[in-house]
Amino acid sequence: MIARLYTDIFDLAADIRTAPDQHGLVGAFGALIARLGPHAYSIGTIHRTDLVQRHLIGTTYPDA
Repeated sequence: MIARLYTDIFDLAADIRTAPDQHGLVGAFGALIARLGPHAYSIGTIHRTDLVQRHLIGTTYPDA
């Protein structure tokens, strides 16, 4: 179970790094948050989701 979670996290992180555009980045980030599920809530990720998405989009696609 834990090994599968880590594998999924690494795969989704690769999707985030290689996202072709803003929508792909948001989709990949959303998939990562969805996969983390209750773990995301326990580490506080859910509360920071919008802020982190805006930061990722702003730094990756500054003209967006």
